[in-house]
Amino acid sequence: MANNFRDVATTVRGIKQGVVFRSGNMLRRPDVLMKPDGSITRILDLRGASEYESNEAWLAAAGGPIAIRTFSPADGSFDEERVGPLRECAGGERDTAVTHPDVVIHRVSLLDRNKFIWRLLWKLPLLKTMQALGMKLVGNDAGLRDVLVPIVNDLGLELVYSTMLETSQAEIAACLEILLECLRDGQALLVMCELGKDRTGLLVSLVLACCHISTELILDDYELSNGVGEVALAGVEQMESLRGLNREMFAEAPRVAMLAAFTYLDENYGGCQAYLAEIGFDPQRQNEVRRRMTP
Repeated sequence: MANNFRDVATTVRGIKQGVVFRSGNMLRRPDVLMKPDGSITRILDLRGASEYESNEAWLAAAGGPIAIRTFSPADGSFDEERVGPLRECAGGERDTAVTHPDVVIHRVSLLDRNKFIWRLLWKLPLLKTMQALGMKLVGNDAGLRDVLVPIVNDLGLELVYSTMLETSQAEIAACLEILLECLRDGQALLVMCELGKDRTGLLVSLVLACCHISTELILDDYELSNGVGEVALAGVEQMESLRGLNREMFAEAPRVAMLAAFTYLDENYGGCQAYLAEIGFDPQRQNEVRRRMTP
């Protein structure tokens, strides 16, 4: 299974085939991604700006123009950049403007390092929070690690997933709008992050819950990412203040981690559908996603 790539329908009964795919960073493997029939031309990239790579490999494989749309949470808009093979224009100038892109990459970052740290501080007891803030202000990384790392290792992926659910609500709603747009247009959508485990896992799980798929089947799909053997959390794992994370634990995809995310939604929002409505993806849209994704 190259780069944790799969059609969600192959592991989840009740979902139409060829509609939603999930993977790790497939821009490393455009030869795998670009099928002969060109069936995957819409990509939802959940990574952050620090993880983006050159488009050269993708351009070479796609052989045509690409539109890159980057989500801005400040105003909910997308900044669009169009790239493609250079061509000669009148006067000998070189033009990369593209009118009808073959491939559209939507960039919506689901995990921000600064938001993660502030969310973590909020979870700490008051005294620990004051200690951590003091050490951060004076640049005492070693002392800050002593406070933060044990808490992060104790809370594990549950902390990561609840952080995304709370701090990336506009982004999650935007992702669902992109999915609905693709469904309406009859375009298959590939959801990807660096490993296809955590950010992709959470978003796909929300989509499946929106489709009324049972929790057990959702956890079955999530657990298939258990063998990636790496950690990629938008650079959180590389922060000096968090050096000492239990990387083996964060590299796993245990059922209990995603189950904890759904329990969090049940306890704080009354369930996944209520959460999606709260962040702006109303029941009417949720029902349309379900109708279009299920046989």
